[in-house]
Amino acid sequence: MAFQWVNIGNLKGVPGDPLSAAALTAAQDAATARVNSMGVILETYPGAPVDVPTESVAYAEVVVDRAGLMSEGTLTDGTKHIPNLRTDRVAIGTGVSTAESPAGGAYLSGTVDGGSRIAEDALGPDGCVPQWVLDRWSSRMGASSSGLPIDIVIAAGQSNATKRGTQPAPVSVETDRVLSYSYGTGNITVTTAAEVDWIGNGFTRQWVKDNPSRRCMTVEAAEGSTGFTTSSIQPSPAGYHYTGPGKGTWDRTLAADPINHYNNMIARGTAALAAAGPGARIVAVLWSQGEDDHQTLTEAQYAAKLDDLIGAARTAWGIPDLPFIIGSFTPELEVDNTTTVPRVANALKDTPRRVQRTSYVPGPSGMNDYPAQRVHFAPSAQAIRGRAMAGAGMYRALLNLAACNPVTPQNITVTRSGTAVQIGWEAALCRVTAYVLETSTDSGATWTAQTLAGPIHTQHTMTVAANLPVWARIKTTNEVGTSDPSKEVKA
Repeated sequence: MAFQWVNIGNLKGVPGDPLSAAALTAAQDAATARVNSMGVILETYPGAPVDVPTESVAYAEVVVDRAGLMSEGTLTDGTKHIPNLRTDRVAIGTGVSTAESPAGGAYLSGTVDGGSRIAEDALGPDGCVPQWVLDRWSSRMGASSSGLPIDIVIAAGQSNATKRGTQPAPVSVETDRVLSYSYGTGNITVTTAAEVDWIGNGFTRQWVKDNPSRRCMTVEAAEGSTGFTTSSIQPSPAGYHYTGPGKGTWDRTLAADPINHYNNMIARGTAALAAAGPGARIVAVLWSQGEDDHQTLTEAQYAAKLDDLIGAARTAWGIPDLPFIIGSFTPELEVDNTTTVPRVANALKDTPRRVQRTSYVPGPSGMNDYPAQRVHFAPSAQAIRGRAMAGAGMYRALLNLAACNPVTPQNITVTRSGTAVQIGWEAALCRVTAYVLETSTDSGATWTAQTLAGPIHTQHTMTVAANLPVWARIKTTNEVGTSDPSKEVKA
C-alpha cells in the first residue's frame, strides 16, 4: 500500500506566516523519515490518547504538521484517529497563556507549528472553538472590544453605593467590555470576575449586554457614613454632625469642609471622561444615600439638597438631561424606623416627580448583608439593584419628560388579611406627577379616591370591613393629562 499525502494545507508554520517551498519540502522529508514503504507511521502524535495504538500501525492516509508529526490518521479499515493535544505537552501560541486553555488542558483536535504551538484551528474538549481563538479572530477582523467607545456610570452616595460585604466565590463572567476607573492612578482596568458585586458592577454588566457596541466603566464616588449633614470639621457647624475622620460632606455649599464629596464626584467624572478617549460619555449617576441624614433633615430639606446636587452636577458636566437613578433604603430599615427614616425615604421616592430624567428603583427585601445587619444590602442584592438600575430604572429615567403621555400602571395587586388591604402596582413607564387610586366595595357602582402617602408612591394600605369585597383601579397623571384607568382588580 502506497502512502498518500492529504490536506497539505494543514502543514502549519507560525500562525499567519506562509510556508516557503523549502519549508514544505523539509516537512515532507521529516514525515517520510517516519513512514516505511508500507505506509506505517513509526511515531504517533505526542499526547495521543490511549485508544490510538502505540505500536507501528498501517494508515491509508495521514495529515502531518510541519514537524512531520501526525495531526490526523485514517487506518486501512477507515477508522480515523485524531490525537488529543495537551497543554502539558504542547505550548500555547504566542500571547496566549495556559490559563486560557480548556479545563484539564486538553483539546479535541487541532494542529501545531514547528515550535509545538497550537494553531487557531483548535477545538476545545466540548467541541467548541476556544475563547482565545475567537478573540484573535475578532482582533484581526477589527472587532476587538478595545476599540469600542466607553460609557461611564458614576456610583455616588454612602455605603450602599460602595464595594462592601463579601461573597464566597466569583460569580460574574469576566469581559473586557466591563471596566473600572481609578481616580488615584488615572488607570482604566478590566473589572475582574472576583470583584464583589455592588451596584456599579451590576449596572455595567447589564449595560454591556443591552448595548453591544459600547463598553461601560464605573467611577466610584461614594463614601460610607456620609451625607448632606455630615462633616469632617470638629466641632461641626450647626446642623452638621461628625461621623469619623476623613468622612466629609455631600453638601456642596459647605465650602469650609476640606472633604467635599460633591466636588470629588465632579472631579472624578471629569477625569474619567478625559481618560476614556474618543466617543466616551457619562450615561448615568447612581445615587444610594440618606441613612446619615434622616435624623437631622425633614423630607423637604433633604429633597432640596438632593435636587440641588442633581442640577449642579448636570451643569458642571454640561449634560442637562443626565439620568440620575435613585436607589432605596433596605425595606427592613424602613420597617425598623417609622419615625425619622420615612423623611428621607419619601424624598427619595418622590424624586422622579420633582426632577425630570430621574427614576427611583426599590431594593429587594430580605436580602441584607447578614441577619443582624439591616442597613446594608448583601452583595447579591446589590447586583440585583445594579441590573435594575441599568434596565427599568434607566428606561424610566429616559421617559421621565413633561411631554410624555401618561401610561396606565401595570401589574396591580390587591391582598388582604382580615380588614387590612394592601394595594401595589408597578411604576408607570412615563413621567408621573401623581397616581389616582380608586377603590370600590360595591362591584364598581361607586368609586372612592384614596389619599396616598406620597403623590407617586406605588403602595397603599387601607382598612375595609372583613365581610366586604374590595376592587381597585389606578390612573396616572402628569403635565399632559390623565391616563385611562387600569383593569379592576378584586380581593
